[in-house]
Amino acid sequence: MVTVLPVYLVDVRGLPGSWASLLAVNGLAVSAVFAALPAVAGDRAAWGVGAVTQLGSLGTLLGPPGYAWVVEVSGWSAAGALTAAIVAGGVGCAMAARPR
Repeated sequence: MVTVLPVYLVDVRGLPGSWASLLAVNGLAVSAVFAALPAVAGDRAAWGVGAVTQLGSLGTLLGPPGYAWVVEVSGWSAAGALTAAIVAGGVGCAMAARPR
């Protein structure tokens, strides 16, 4: 029998509330992306909202099994490196998309 704990009961390295903090930062990041769309996409903001929404859904679908595979193959340190690479790619895309 497998017991699954709700995510808010899990403690990361003894830091209470770390999951709540992670979710709060994620919510702020998503809000910032949607708030920046009119400045970046201009008159195609509706298209941008659809694209961001669909890519978010794709990340929700593929992210957990992708990270699980990386951790299984290479360990937890590789998950940190993968996260850093994804963040760097996102920052690069944001810098390329900003208005000039």
